[in-house]
Amino acid sequence: MNHNSLIAKLFILSITIMPLFAHGASNTENLEPLKSAINDLTDTVDKLVITKDTPLLTPEEKIEQERASRLSTFREILNLASIEIKDLETKLNALKDTDLSEEERVIKDTFLRELKLYATHYKEIKAELDNENASLEELKIIARNLKEWRVSYEANLEEMFNFLSLFQSETLLDTAEERWEKISKDLTKIKKSGLPTANLQKLLGKAKGNLDASKKLNTDAYETFMKPWRIATSSTSSTASLLVPPQNSSSEPALLNPTRVALQQSLINIKNAYQSFFEMNKIVKLLIK
Repeated sequence: MNHNSLIAKLFILSITIMPLFAHGASNTENLEPLKSAINDLTDTVDKLVITKDTPLLTPEEKIEQERASRLSTFREILNLASIEIKDLETKLNALKDTDLSEEERVIKDTFLRELKLYATHYKEIKAELDNENASLEELKIIARNLKEWRVSYEANLEEMFNFLSLFQSETLLDTAEERWEKISKDLTKIKKSGLPTANLQKLLGKAKGNLDASKKLNTDAYETFMKPWRIATSSTSSTASLLVPPQNSSSEPALLNPTRVALQQSLINIKNAYQSFFEMNKIVKLLIK
């Protein structure tokens, strides 16, 4: 095997063993289906009516059947909500305090306190459901109250998702930049070996542009997220009473949240950078055929 071919094959190897960044990108997104399922069930239990034709049942038996159906759906809601809270607690606790700034530690601790309050609230609802004497009308009231409560809960949940996504996006970008540096050094070796590198250099430059754009978007997302927190902390002396400041009104779709939008655009740029890496891989394979 000649020297040029060896260098090119090492270059291919450096790209082939790149970690699949998309795997890490799902860490917070996997909570979205769970959140939607809880909301769907909450709507269901609020509107549930037994419509099945059951002529053999007395009116009292039909009411009991609807009551049992509501209870079953309610318990599923509480089960999913418990998973949702535990998953967020695990992800927040995975952020090491030594790696966080003072501001970030305050936010993390605030979110963890909020989650404990949410868990307590769900336990209180469960206690109400465990009351075998709860009537159908009482269950309807519990359902409406839960639905109304989750409006503010959802706004806070969105902030937790964004907070976790800030660190996740930073990690993904760091990995991509490290890979860019490695590929850049390998490309220098290929150029010295005499192989043509014009197209490779162009793709490497394109990837660099994507990564630079991603870095700016991450910075924008971070500053957008932190701004309301800094305003809130400057106006209160007690972090224990700090409320989670939603960045968008409850009527505004979550996808329009400025932090979320910037992070999504950042991820797109990272994906595009990796696409350039893979295209470079194809070119080098052709060079050594």
